[in-house]
Amino acid sequence: MRAWLPHPPSEGGKMMRPPASWGTVLLVVLLSSLPGTSHVASQGRVKVTVTIASLEQFVLAVGGDRVEVSSMVPPSVDPHDVTLSPGMVDSALGSDLVVSSGHVAWELQLEELLSERRQVPFAQIGIDLYRDLGPRLLLLPVPGGAGLNVHGYWLLPSNALVIATAIEARLEGIDPADAASYRSNLGHFYQRVSQLSDLIASVSKGRGFAGEGVATASYEEQYVAYAFGLNASLVLVGEEAEIKPSVLDEARRGFEDGSIKAILVSDVVEQLPVFQSLKVLSEGEGVPIALVTVFEMSQLPDYVDMMTFNLGSVASSQGRPSGGGLDQATYLYAIALLAFLSVVEGAALYSRWRRHG
Repeated sequence: MRAWLPHPPSEGGKMMRPPASWGTVLLVVLLSSLPGTSHVASQGRVKVTVTIASLEQFVLAVGGDRVEVSSMVPPSVDPHDVTLSPGMVDSALGSDLVVSSGHVAWELQLEELLSERRQVPFAQIGIDLYRDLGPRLLLLPVPGGAGLNVHGYWLLPSNALVIATAIEARLEGIDPADAASYRSNLGHFYQRVSQLSDLIASVSKGRGFAGEGVATASYEEQYVAYAFGLNASLVLVGEEAEIKPSVLDEARRGFEDGSIKAILVSDVVEQLPVFQSLKVLSEGEGVPIALVTVFEMSQLPDYVDMMTFNLGSVASSQGRPSGGGLDQATYLYAIALLAFLSVVEGAALYSRWRRHG
């Protein structure tokens, strides 16, 4: 069961591209997935603790090999299911910088305890991204509900840039001697996110899924959908990790009238018992499931790589030809994803070899 924070009140079969364009997709996927920064840094590097694994990728993007990053919650664990422990607090106390998403209750408890132990405001210890960057972040309205969705906001490219910029500024303040390196890394990250945005626009147009309606398993997937030009109109799994009958009825109406074309399911939900219910729903209604990553890809914490992988997963579930056959573009997507996974596994093996060799 998730420890939900209350949502804050709101303020405010188509024609496809020629095969050559999918070769470009393959090239971008492969280039973006080459090994970059390492988790393990040498002595004397800036020690950064992130509360959830998804934030690690932004620290590494701007800090490079000048930072040593540790996550309080691994990628495979839903942070909403975590209870703050004394060991977690002690671990964060030894850091030069703490980065918190600010969207889970135990993170706020951590911030208060760190402030008490160090006897300074948390703003001098770390960044609460939701609180400190809120006015600059794009927070989406909860589908069919009231307030704003605070779950997964880091997945939007525009928000990723805001987060990386804020982290870079703090790293400069902690380690001014390496300021030029941090600025250079940030510039490179901006460049890669811009390329990602161009790729998203090209693929969504080529596959013809821009503006299509989808359902999401949980709240985080809404930001993946929005990033890819999809309209997330319904969240299927509630706080009790089950699908309510009323929600199921609404979903079936959407499938029937064509307003919901697919279901986006996160890697976290995939591990829950409710995933079997989602599979039965998908198969029974003939609506595809697109599996996406919302926290971090294990062994390769890189935002652009993660979103490129998600784009491939969503695109391959959309615009499928009738009759159950696979077209050439779909084959190319499958090849691209297999090649990407091979590079991921190779990077993980190389990382382990460097640590133990």
